[in-house]
Amino acid sequence: MEKPAEATGGEVLKIAVKDVGAAFSPTLERIRNRYTLGNYVATDPEHQPGSYHRPQVRLRKQYGNVNTDYYIAARRGYFTKKP
Repeated sequence: MEKPAEATGGEVLKIAVKDVGAAFSPTLERIRNRYTLGNYVATDPEHQPGSYHRPQVRLRKQYGNVNTDYYIAARRGYFTKKP
């Protein structure tokens, strides 16, 4: 279950039923503090319809360190649309 969740930018919570409320609190906080990135249509030969791409998301050092000050959740890659 972890692999599909990670590949699509999701997460798996392994918790006891009695701890459901406490487990969702950090998840809800992440949802409140998220951003959605847009994209553009590239016309270069590398970006042909149906090709696979791996997005890279990085923040400048002034925002802290990944996994300590912030967490990036994203799918590993995507295929461009075919006409």
